[in-house]
Amino acid sequence: MEYSRTQVYDASSAITEIYEVQAYWVAYDYSLWDELIAYIEEPDSAWAKENFEQFLYWFELEGFWILDKDGQLILTDTTGCASAMPLTEFSDEVLAQLHKERMLDYYLIANDTLMLLQGATIHPTSDEERETEPAGYFFVAKCWDEEIIGLAESLTGSNVAQVINRPGQNQPSETDYKNLAIPYNDLHDHVVAWLVFAKRMDYVELLRRNSLHILLLIISSMLVTYLVLSVAFKKWVMNPLDLIKISVSNNSLDNIPRLKRASSDFEKIGELIEKFIRQKDELKTQKEKAEEADRLKSAFLANMSHEIRTPMNGILGFAELLKSPGLDADKREKYLEIIEKSGQRMLNLINSIMDISRIESGQIEVLDVELSITAELKALYEIYLVRFANQKKDVQLSLHLPEPERVITTDLHLFQSVISNLLDNALKFTFKGTVEFGYSIKDEFVEFFVSDTGVGVSADKIPFLFDRFYQTDMRVSREFEGAGLGLSIASGFVQILGGSLWVESEQGRGSTFYFTLPLTKASP
Repeated sequence: MEYSRTQVYDASSAITEIYEVQAYWVAYDYSLWDELIAYIEEPDSAWAKENFEQFLYWFELEGFWILDKDGQLILTDTTGCASAMPLTEFSDEVLAQLHKERMLDYYLIANDTLMLLQGATIHPTSDEERETEPAGYFFVAKCWDEEIIGLAESLTGSNVAQVINRPGQNQPSETDYKNLAIPYNDLHDHVVAWLVFAKRMDYVELLRRNSLHILLLIISSMLVTYLVLSVAFKKWVMNPLDLIKISVSNNSLDNIPRLKRASSDFEKIGELIEKFIRQKDELKTQKEKAEEADRLKSAFLANMSHEIRTPMNGILGFAELLKSPGLDADKREKYLEIIEKSGQRMLNLINSIMDISRIESGQIEVLDVELSITAELKALYEIYLVRFANQKKDVQLSLHLPEPERVITTDLHLFQSVISNLLDNALKFTFKGTVEFGYSIKDEFVEFFVSDTGVGVSADKIPFLFDRFYQTDMRVSREFEGAGLGLSIASGFVQILGGSLWVESEQGRGSTFYFTLPLTKASP
């Protein structure tokens, strides 16, 4: 018998939940509507007729009420038990509590019938969290009429009676052996009525005579019949609700297309959930990017300390040695050369920091001139032949130039800086093999390249290669100098010149950097 009571309770709770959830989503959806706010501010009978004339029929409700922010009734339509509900129900106390909680549901008695009242504050469509000041209040009502009572009776195999809590009358027992009384509470959590379920005697006898398996079979058959005839008729209300729960719980968009196909109401809910999940994923991505940026900046500062201290120690140390009495000319020349290199290294570092600062602040001034690509690359080739030779590495430098010679209009300093940064990078990380550079004409752009057979970059690090402060391998950078700013500066300069910079690389097999510049300078 206790098992039977549990089944009756679960079934009645499921019925209640179906109608409560339906009323909740109707109130939730319609109360986030820019056009409704405009209507409250300036009522339009044609708009109200178009949007609310069949409202009760669409959602199988018995009433709705729209009030402005001062609690004045703007629009309403009622039928059934809701027609008997006095407007005093929307008291200052009720509106104050709804203003505080944003969504509110409770039960009351109207025309001797139990009625669910669901309220929501009205906000703009974009304010899904209801953080703004309410523009008004929206209520919907659902009566516990004969249709719902009949549904409860057929689903539970019980006689169901609605017992209103009147002063002085005997209250139904919630622990009676044969009956089950389920209470429904008002705004102050006081019981306003009960639904009393009394098992029919023939059903009780059947339960007593048959085994638990037969009981489960009967209840399952009744539930299947109900689901086929009722839930299918309401477009599978419970199934979309499960999809909502799964989507929100798992933070997944997989079930959103199915949810949108359920009905027009659930399509709107699906869009809201989809927007929420995408915003949540975007916040997570932004958080990860912020954490990565913070980590990279910390690593950059640590490396910057090394980059500054190393040449500074060289300058100070060898300047001190220059003071030594009796220092011969060869050592003095060697010490001065070390001091000069250390100073140049510090100057390059300061220039890089200044370039990054100017790029970020938008203070790069572009001075366009007409320049011969071939002539500029040949001049750089001669300079870097000497640098490659001084490195004493088994690396060959080659230049590839197409015919005929081309002239473009661009900033000479920025152009030279980009090429130099890419060649310096290739020279630093190539220990054997070749470094090649040159250009080709592609449609409306000139495509430059710098290719090497150096250490290369792994695929997972390529997306971060042009980020500020990023170094793919701190050990290599420490050994061969550099603060991780060269590629970021090159990328920034290329963008300023109207082009783009990218890389193709494989770890251990070298890298090829490409960048484009427009053949024809766009008009300002």
